[in-house]
Amino acid sequence: MVCRNLRQTLRSLVHQTSANWRSYVCCQDIADGIDLDPRIIFLKSAADGSLGSPFDRELKLAQVYRHMMAQDPADGYVMRLDADDVAHPDLVRTALKLRNPAGYLILKGYMLDVGQDRLAYLHKRPFRFSQPSDFHKHCGSAALFRVDFRKGDALWPLLEQTKGHSGIHHTLACFGMPVEQFPFPAMIYPVNHGNNWYNLKGKGDFKIRYAERHAVGLGAAVRVRRAFRLSDLQD
Repeated sequence: MVCRNLRQTLRSLVHQTSANWRSYVCCQDIADGIDLDPRIIFLKSAADGSLGSPFDRELKLAQVYRHMMAQDPADGYVMRLDADDVAHPDLVRTALKLRNPAGYLILKGYMLDVGQDRLAYLHKRPFRFSQPSDFHKHCGSAALFRVDFRKGDALWPLLEQTKGHSGIHHTLACFGMPVEQFPFPAMIYPVNHGNNWYNLKGKGDFKIRYAERHAVGLGAAVRVRRAFRLSDLQD
């Protein structure tokens, strides 16, 4: 299940309309069935695994950052992409075309209740009495922010303070990086698919109720699935 979700996430990167991206996967072992694209770099985690996921994720993230400083120092947008989320095929191309010097906050997206095969809005909708929440309030894959890894250790204050997602735009503003809103719904946040962090915290039912309350209509759901190429990503 974890491997299936990760394959779907990585395929959403491989299907980007811009090839100008790299992804770093840090874990104890290469997940089953993962055919690594040359732009997907596997890093064997230095953590011993005793904490278990997701409790060792900050150790893994720090390892990725250290690798980028030492081995791949470059200037670009950083996105903490959760290993089950799905990116719109035009995410990278749009970010690079607009070239905001600070980055972007993803306010608009969708939730996918996998168990019920139901899409729901994760952004404000006009003329709705019960308004959906914005995407970044729910999902960690909610921001792209500009980082020059050639600056090395001077980046640690920024990198260590950008761990959360619901208030990451406020944190970045404190570092003089006012991000702008990404121009279209750019991510899908799957829930109810197994070992989700919200299930581990006992909040999975809330997500299921949210998806039911803010469900996308049938016609819109077809258009969203087509735009994100979901049929091409799934096993």
